[in-house]
Amino acid sequence: MAKRELISVSVAMKRTVKSESSIPHSAQLEKPLELFKPPPLAGLSGDSIIDLPPYVVYVSNTAFEPSYVSANVQVLLGVSAERFVGNRNIWKEVIPEGDHDKVFEKFRVLNRAVEISFTHRIFDRRGIPIWVSHRVRVAINNGFRSFCGSITPIASSEFSGLLDPTTISSFVHKLGNHFQLLHLALNSLRKGVSGAQETNVIQDALDKAVALTRAFSEFSQAPAWVSAFEFIGIIDTAVASQSSILVDHRVEITREFDPRAKELDIQGDPYLLELAIGAILQNAVEAMDRGGTITVRASVESRGGVPVAVLLVVTDDGAGIEECNLSKVMIPFFSTKANHDGLGLSMAARFVELHGGILRITSEVENGTEVQILLPLKGDTDDSCR
Repeated sequence: MAKRELISVSVAMKRTVKSESSIPHSAQLEKPLELFKPPPLAGLSGDSIIDLPPYVVYVSNTAFEPSYVSANVQVLLGVSAERFVGNRNIWKEVIPEGDHDKVFEKFRVLNRAVEISFTHRIFDRRGIPIWVSHRVRVAINNGFRSFCGSITPIASSEFSGLLDPTTISSFVHKLGNHFQLLHLALNSLRKGVSGAQETNVIQDALDKAVALTRAFSEFSQAPAWVSAFEFIGIIDTAVASQSSILVDHRVEITREFDPRAKELDIQGDPYLLELAIGAILQNAVEAMDRGGTITVRASVESRGGVPVAVLLVVTDDGAGIEECNLSKVMIPFFSTKANHDGLGLSMAARFVELHGGILRITSEVENGTEVQILLPLKGDTDDSCR
């Protein structure tokens, strides 16, 4: 969460509620729901910048039924203040189903904690899931316990556009391993040992080093934006790029495309999206040692009858992913396969998020894996990614 936001919200909360530590535990009861609006900060009028900050501020009872929300909720989340306040189901409405368990578990933590801070996805005013930083703290208002929260959208460039030192270090380490093999093989050749085997080792190590460097170069690049292109065309190109591996593994592709999806354009970098879909297809093929079928579905997601996103679902009937590894498969350089560098799915997730989309993976051992990609339509991508 931005430092500016932390300072602003902290000041606002301190001026509107008392410290929890100053209230006896017996007084920390839940106040019956009533509309509550914190007073404006001193020196600021009602229409000042505090009324339209780059984050949504809310107050709720301990059942997370909001009693107040800042006026900018309509601008940032596309939900009117009237619909937000007093609606206990508002969180299920504005948070994607896949994040429900995570968010509600965090809410339950407030039964034993004073403050929580976490990230999750939420539908914005276009109906597109975006990443947000969500901070909630326990407050005491007139002797009654309540929650004060803030929701701050995270620009895609902040969340997925940067490479952390750990990722870079892992890359250097893996690349160094390949060159170490080259060094050992060359030493053997210099000693006059038969060169056939060592030459093969050198060639293999060089191939891996080049492939890893190319993969990391693709992983770390920023999008080159195109104003509009057909998403279905990108899917077809990605499938064609995997034709050789599909034949080698005796895997067939089944397409199921919603006719509406064929008529819609999106914006972004078609090359990076092709790489992302290709990586997902390759991962699916490699999970099917004895052949099988990959089903590729494309449909349109609407909100209020208006198309807002395209949904791509890639399903295989391969070996599946163990539950203990499911949360790690999108971490750069994590792989359960021998001689794999583990950049495929993490690259796919990164490229999808750079386009303002969301990638979700579900899997069951022996029953296959499903990857869902939700991407906003033309004109709905976050400008901060450009």
